[in-house]
Amino acid sequence: MRKIIQKERLIEFAFEGQRFWDVRRLKLADQFWTLPPMRWSPFNSPEEYAKPIQYDPKRDFTFKDYLWPIRDYDIRVNNNLEQTFGW
Repeated sequence: MRKIIQKERLIEFAFEGQRFWDVRRLKLADQFWTLPPMRWSPFNSPEEYAKPIQYDPKRDFTFKDYLWPIRDYDIRVNNNLEQTFGW
């Protein structure tokens, strides 16, 4: 049921800028953001145009990338704060 709801939400908000936050919140970023970037080659013949090719190395994404660091200023102001794991 969750996958159906997630897919519907991705379709519903496709052009409204919500996908970035949904992928982070649902912890799906390592599935989507570690894929190598692909594009269609404009230099191929028309028969081979629709073949996707990789144009950059794939991106590294770790658990620490789900969380953002706490600013140094905030840690200095409040000594009870601890820096986010990994930062």
